Amino acid sequence: MKKILLLPFMIIPILAYKTSTYRDRLEKDLLRFYQVHYGCKPKSIVMGLIQELSYCIEFRNLFFYRCGSIGRKLSHISLFFLPTQKLLFFGVPRDKFGGGCFIQHGYCTCITAQSIGENFWINQNVTIAYDRDKCPVIGDNVHIGTGANIFGGVRIGNNVTIGGGTTVVKDIPANTLVVSARPRYINKTTRQEI
Repeated sequence: MKKILLLPFMIIPILAYKTSTYRDRLEKDLLRFYQVHYGCKPKSIVMGLIQELSYCIEFRNLFFYRCGSIGRKLSHISLFFLPTQKLLFFGVPRDKFGGGCFIQHGYCTCITAQSIGENFWINQNVTIAYDRDKCPVIGDNVHIGTGANIFGGVRIGNNVTIGGGTTVVKDIPANTLVVSARPRYINKTTRQEI
């Protein structure tokens, strides 16, 4: 029922998609979201867009970001019918952000990087941020788990998985799984490590 009510409001986003400079990346994003959510490809790109824009708030954010200034205007116009995730931020040049991105529960997520490759997967409460004037460079097929933090001019290679809660401040080579170090216990009264 909701999808039928939203159909008239989908005309403008569909036109934005059709005229977007990053149409190919939008299609890769859509196919990735659709595959994860439904385990198949949509019957058509337009129907898939309507489906994901109707039900997936993180996809809406990504869609409006990919559409640039038109997307920002669309997100303001369609705020009531197609609200976005307020705490999901993109600070990546659109021409340096590869397609096939999937955002799982993008709540409290900040994505600021020099570039991000294809098939990027990110979970909630992640911070990817600059340190002074340097931003991370992220390769293809990278998965970043919940609560991870990546700071500064680090380079993350292709096919890397960064585990939840991990803080990255050094380069990570390709084909690597990175998990946080074992916790340290500090005695509160003497400030000595146990």
